[in-house]
Amino acid sequence: MTIAPKTTVVDYVGRTIDISCFHGAGYGTDKQVDQAIAQPGEGGEVLTGIFKLAQRFLMLLLTDKGSQPYNPDAGCPFMQDARQGRWRTSTDVLQSFSFSMVDVKRQLRALQLATDPPDERFNGVTVLSIVLTAPDYVILRLALVSEAGTKRAFIAPIPVTLR
Repeated sequence: MTIAPKTTVVDYVGRTIDISCFHGAGYGTDKQVDQAIAQPGEGGEVLTGIFKLAQRFLMLLLTDKGSQPYNPDAGCPFMQDARQGRWRTSTDVLQSFSFSMVDVKRQLRALQLATDPPDERFNGVTVLSIVLTAPDYVILRLALVSEAGTKRAFIAPIPVTLR
């Protein structure tokens, strides 16, 4: 597996794009992202490739299953588990994440089109680390892998109340 190289304008030719919902998801090894389409004074960032896949993955992971009346199957129980106080240890978080991956993988594969390039198609995800910090954060380090073999490591900060 290789880490995604820096993208140039040429890489966007003939591809569909998405607008970044997580500010700061640029290049580097690990980078904490903020949920914001744009920071003050900045425009939205355009995504494609492994970054587009990572955003799609996070959107499904962080969406409560049943929260979208027009699409009740979208999302998973991951954040519901957090709000209900089921995360007391890193093992609890891992178990919730693993259970939620059944829904997330199914939805990612259903969203894929035959015309999507391999670096936008989901192959797998690995939990690199789970950190519970006081008073109210769980930080997941994840490695997302596309069908092209491109790997993207990112940090997903999740504010929750740990009970």
